[in-house]
Amino acid sequence: MPSIEMIPYAHLYVHYVHGGNYRYEEMVLDFPREFENEITLSAPKEAKPGQNVTISIKAQPNSYVGLLAVDLGVYLLDSSYDLDGRQILNELGSDLTYSPIKSLFYPGIISGLLTLTNAHYPFSMVIEHQTPVSWGNFPGLLRSKFPETWIFEYLEIKNENTQLTLEIPDTITTWRITAFSIHNNTGLGIVKEATNIVTIKPFFLDIILPYAVKKGEMITLPVTVFNYHNKSLSAEVTLYKNGDEEDFEFSSGNKQQETKNIELPADGIGVVEFTIKPQSLGNLKLNISATASGDLFSDAVLQHLRVEPEGTGNYQNQVMILKVSGKDNEFSSSLSIKVPPNIVTDSEHITLSIGGDSLGPTLENLNNLVMKPTGCGEQNMVNFAPNILVLQYLKTIGKYGQEKMLVKQAKSFVEIGYQQELSFRHASGGFSVFGENQDKGVASTWLTAYVVRFFIKAASFVAVEEKVIRSGLDYLAGNQQQAGDFAYTGYLFYPAQQNRFGFTAFVLMTFMENKKYSKKYKNIIEKGLQFLNENVDRDHDVYALSIMAAAFGMAKHENSTKVLDKLLEKALTNDKLRWWSANDKNGEKDVEITAYALLALLEISSGDDHSAIFEWLMQQRNSKGGFQSTHDTVVGLQSIVKYSQINSASNNNQQINLRYAALDDKGREMKTDEFSINGENILILQTHKLPRSTRSINFKATGNGQSMLQLSSLYYMAEEKAMQHFDIKPKAHRVNAQELNVEICFTYLTTSSKMATKKNDDDNGPVFSNMVIMQLNLPSGYRTDAEFSSSLLRNELIQRTEPKNSESTLIIYLDNLQAGDENCITVPADKTHDVIDRKPAAIEMYDYYNASRSNTVFYTIE
Repeated sequence: MPSIEMIPYAHLYVHYVHGGNYRYEEMVLDFPREFENEITLSAPKEAKPGQNVTISIKAQPNSYVGLLAVDLGVYLLDSSYDLDGRQILNELGSDLTYSPIKSLFYPGIISGLLTLTNAHYPFSMVIEHQTPVSWGNFPGLLRSKFPETWIFEYLEIKNENTQLTLEIPDTITTWRITAFSIHNNTGLGIVKEATNIVTIKPFFLDIILPYAVKKGEMITLPVTVFNYHNKSLSAEVTLYKNGDEEDFEFSSGNKQQETKNIELPADGIGVVEFTIKPQSLGNLKLNISATASGDLFSDAVLQHLRVEPEGTGNYQNQVMILKVSGKDNEFSSSLSIKVPPNIVTDSEHITLSIGGDSLGPTLENLNNLVMKPTGCGEQNMVNFAPNILVLQYLKTIGKYGQEKMLVKQAKSFVEIGYQQELSFRHASGGFSVFGENQDKGVASTWLTAYVVRFFIKAASFVAVEEKVIRSGLDYLAGNQQQAGDFAYTGYLFYPAQQNRFGFTAFVLMTFMENKKYSKKYKNIIEKGLQFLNENVDRDHDVYALSIMAAAFGMAKHENSTKVLDKLLEKALTNDKLRWWSANDKNGEKDVEITAYALLALLEISSGDDHSAIFEWLMQQRNSKGGFQSTHDTVVGLQSIVKYSQINSASNNNQQINLRYAALDDKGREMKTDEFSINGENILILQTHKLPRSTRSINFKATGNGQSMLQLSSLYYMAEEKAMQHFDIKPKAHRVNAQELNVEICFTYLTTSSKMATKKNDDDNGPVFSNMVIMQLNLPSGYRTDAEFSSSLLRNELIQRTEPKNSESTLIIYLDNLQAGDENCITVPADKTHDVIDRKPAAIEMYDYYNASRSNTVFYTIE
């Protein structure tokens, strides 16, 4: 019969002697680790200072109760004064006796007993060898998981009590856990206070790394060792290389490890420094250990230091549509990569991807479609609208029920994007670029039409408040003028450059998005269409014509063909491709015009072959499945999705095998491999990384069907670009040993008023840029102060700031700049690490909606 004396575990030892041999068997009986005398406490969760608090104690009669309450901060410094029930039970379990001779096994070793007998029994001694210590083995457990967010989960709770078991990260810190709930009947619930989980060790090390360093720089890494024991310790701290890899060099010489000694006071800390020079790009492994008192106290961590090339990145993306059919069911071709001779050594990153669906790259990067910041009301739409288009597409091709994880992810991004977009909403129902407070209470009719249209689309998949849609439509309706066109209101920027006709067509598409709303606002729609119809012959702007054609197509207007014919006359063709252009060196606008034209053609003549337009659009995409900017990404994807919906039937029986060879600039074969596409992986984008020296690929596709092949490359250049519209003059000087000021003077330049947005219709008026982004990259080892960067908003030119990359980069949103005016700003920075041989840092400025207007300069600390 089990008794309390058997806790935490007991041993069963059975033995006998047979033929002079000792026979035995041992077993451990494990029992619940609980005390017989149970005690519980309860108290109010909240109390005011000085208020009487009742603590309820539940224990057995006639017990002696000791009560203790301490500050959490005191407990973190030293918890040894408190009784620990688990520790007591563990010590009871360790009260065993062992042989003084080190042995692997003998009778009684499990039970903690010494057996005295003259019978024969098995016995094995431990033979100790003098072997050198391998410095690749770290003392103690290796800590390597240091996320900033531990839990970010959404759970559907089925029962009143639910348990969630997760592994806590390795960070020495306090994890603060909060939660909320939503119920159909009772609504919202929020926890009254956070729950804290403290992870701590009495002896541990910590290293704080910069966001990144550049290859060739030499950086000093401080390692802090914490000693929370009540005695001083002599410790050794060692930084190891990763095996035989030469990822970095020590400043003290080429060796595999470096050790520093340090004296740690009781309840104190100490700091040692290692200076290294990274030799390779990527995430550099830093293996660090600290030991004291032999191996009695130890800690070891694995951290990663990001090593980047100097200079700025340049992206290229080539897309080819593979059509395998016909008698031989075979298609062969090649693609080449153009890389300048003066790129940063070893900075190339090249990938080859294939997908059975044209939306493969988009599905892979639903929340990361453009390589630009997305901090304003228009730009945020790229995190919202494409996910709605993807959900529509999955429904059309019959994959909505099958691709549950993809649908869940897309819906999540839609819900997040919707909430973010509401922060730009005005009390009037309209929306503006930076919200009601910053945009002085004036909403933008263009942005309102854009946002509300996709809110209407989103309502088919997630919860969207009806009043948000209706108030937006009412705001637009209130800005329709007597002639039927709509008034521009609010902050104007590209793509709101459409003339009166294009802008009116753009707004009308919002009212026509849904039958319910098109009925309610029937008079608004008819009045607007009449205005456009009366002015068809007056408008010759290809941008406006493309939007008008799309709007007329949605309305099934009797003059749809007339507008479309006028647009078709302006089409450009080359190498079996077809597209439209405004001929103003604005690639983003060309994508929009061509996308609107394709949408119109698919409305009016969906049965015709429009593959030449579709393939041109595909060739303009970036490697992530978006385009150069935000609005061209949304409109471009809208047309690609609609084309793919109509032509998806041809993809049902795909079976394609593609073999390729990657060649260097001398034609030598660097890598060979193959892809396979079938009905099971049609939506998956398969990607292979190619050798850095790849300069071309030859491939052969066999089978039947159509797929998309994408060759993407990235390389870095440390040379300044030829000045394109922005004159940038940076100067960085030290204020003291720890502080740096970066002064930047910049001027927007233009030679023609047609190259910028005007704030009025007067051709002789001042010329302004679109929204301009300045990306300030600080020298390695420096970071900006987030609190100060927000104070830059006091400058009327600066609309928003976004620190990124652990505050080593600052994104500054600038209002439209007047040509010829010089503006200056100063950004202070604090030093976090000592760096020797710093590489120049880059400042990039560009027109957000016209990539041809940009400039990059480099600067060093004076």
